[in-house]
Amino acid sequence: MSTGTGGGFQDPPAEVLAEAAAAFGLLATPARLHIVWALAQGE
Repeated sequence: MSTGTGGGFQDPPAEVLAEAAAAFGLLATPARLHIVWALAQGE
């Protein structure tokens, strides 16, 4: 996600997003939710 201010982070290329989506698609739903929860907690 881009912040639009120029000082934030930039969106990754579409190829990277596609590869990440494929990798996460291999994970079970509970594992996916656990990863999202951990990231939200700052880990």
